[in-house]
Amino acid sequence: MNLGQYSVAAAQPGLAVEIIGNLRIPLPAAEEQSAIATFLDRETAKIDALVAEQEKLIALLKEKRQALISHAVTKGLDPSVPMKDSGWSGWGRCRRIGECSPSSA
Repeated sequence: MNLGQYSVAAAQPGLAVEIIGNLRIPLPAAEEQSAIATFLDRETAKIDALVAEQEKLIALLKEKRQALISHAVTKGLDPSVPMKDSGWSGWGRCRRIGECSPSSA
């Protein structure tokens, strides 16, 4: 549709409300509009559910990442390193690093 043919000549060309109000615009039947709206509602609900599921997975991956970092920092990457009580309430056990044994003293 070429709306330029309906423009009003002025310093700033535009479309008059009266002209726009009288234009005939083809629309689908009400039943078809309803079917389109139902389809779009159903499909966007599916998309919303998939997005929510992906957001949950992202949150779980962030949690796993943080746990892995925490484990690497507190217990190290070598599981054979002996552990000892940290001596701090709530800290649990930590790696035994730099401890002098009688054979190395």
